[in-house]
Amino acid sequence: MRILVTRPAAQAAATAARLRAAGHEAMIAPLVEVRPVRWTLPQGAFDALVATSANAFLAGMPVPLPDLP
Repeated sequence: MRILVTRPAAQAAATAARLRAAGHEAMIAPLVEVRPVRWTLPQGAFDALVATSANAFLAGMPVPLPDLP
């Protein structure tokens, strides 16, 4: 099966290697670039944290949030 890998370039090669090892044809076309952006945490209490990608944590969080689910 031919699979298009659209992960950021730094992670695309590893994903493609795993796909190839499983017998697939992997094509790499990174569509995003992970860059840290400056932001501040809104005031208030939080019950949970939702992230759409682990890259959100790799880019750096302004404060540690270890106790949130």
